[in-house]
Amino acid sequence: MKLEKLLSVIFMSAVICFFAGLVGLVFNIFNPGGFSLIPKKEPARTRVIKPLPAEAKNREKVVAAKKAVTASTKTQTPAVKTLQKKKIFSTEVAPVLTAKLKSVTAEIAPVEETKITLKKAKSYFDEGKAVFIDARPEYVYVERHIKGAVSLSASRFVAQYERIKDELKKEALYIVYCSGGSCLLSDMVVKKLAENGFENTKIFRGGWDEWRKAGYPVEGLQIKKETVAK
Repeated sequence: MKLEKLLSVIFMSAVICFFAGLVGLVFNIFNPGGFSLIPKKEPARTRVIKPLPAEAKNREKVVAAKKAVTASTKTQTPAVKTLQKKKIFSTEVAPVLTAKLKSVTAEIAPVEETKITLKKAKSYFDEGKAVFIDARPEYVYVERHIKGAVSLSASRFVAQYERIKDELKKEALYIVYCSGGSCLLSDMVVKKLAENGFENTKIFRGGWDEWRKAGYPVEGLQIKKETVAK
C-alpha cells in the first residue's frame, strides 16, 4: 500500500510538472519579452583593410589625373565638346585621326602640285621645257589652240595616241589643258597618259580661255582667218 501511494504521488507530481512546464512554454512564446528558443545569428562584421603606403600614393595619382582631365575638358572649344558628345572624337581616337589626316594630306599634295597657274604655264612655254597637249575635241583644236600644242582629245585618245606615240618621250614634261574653268577633259587625258607610262604631267587648269585672254601665242585655222580679216 505504501508503495502504491508513493508511485501515485510521483506520477501526480510528474503530471503537474509537465503541465506547469507546458503552460510556461506557451506563455514564453506569446510574451514579447520572453526568452528566444532559437539562437540568433550575429551579422557578419565588415573588415576594413587599410591600404599600403604605395597603394595610397597610386590612388592619389589617379585622383590627380582625373582632376587634370576634368580641368582640360572644361577649357576645350565648343566644337571639340560637340564631337566628344557624339563619340566622334576622344583622346584615344585623336592620335589615329591625326595620323589619318597626315596620310590623306600626303596623298593629296602631289596631285595638287600637278595643277599649275597661267603664269607657270607661260614660264614653261617660254623656256621650251614642256610639250603642251590639247585635250579638247579634235575639231576644236584645228580651229584654235596654244601655239605648238599637240592634240590628244579625251574622246579620241586611243586613235590619236596610236598615231603619235612614237614621237612622245616618257621622260619629257607634258602640260595638258582644255577649255578651262570646270572642264575636266584634261584630267581624263592625264589619267590615260599615266596608264601608258607617262607620269611627268601637269594640268593647266585655266586652259584655253585664260591663255587667249592673256594674249599669249595661239594658232589654228580660225586664228589665220581672223588674222587675214584684220
